[in-house]
Amino acid sequence: MTAFAAAINVLFADANLGADASYDPVAGSAFPVRVVKNARRAEQSFSPYATAAVATAYQFDVRVSDVAQPAAGDTLTVGGAAFVVRSFELDGEKLVWQLNVDEAG
Repeated sequence: MTAFAAAINVLFADANLGADASYDPVAGSAFPVRVVKNARRAEQSFSPYATAAVATAYQFDVRVSDVAQPAAGDTLTVGGAAFVVRSFELDGEKLVWQLNVDEAG
């Protein structure tokens, strides 16, 4: 295990940063994972009249050791709230998936 992998494990295990979750792939059964939540505020303009909508975009980090390959449409449940994976990106060290999700429902 590299020093980076050990540090990632410590961060995900921290009760102030990490949270228990359930990952439910489109093809397969749900299984427990640890996640780190990142909420970002994004502002997007939808018209030439300076009308804009502000929406919160959610991103969760999950270890590659927990989820080998995410897929669009997979479901992540954290604290009773369900989210659907829209897209995903692997971090530079190839240790963490950054999941961009939408609220389910």
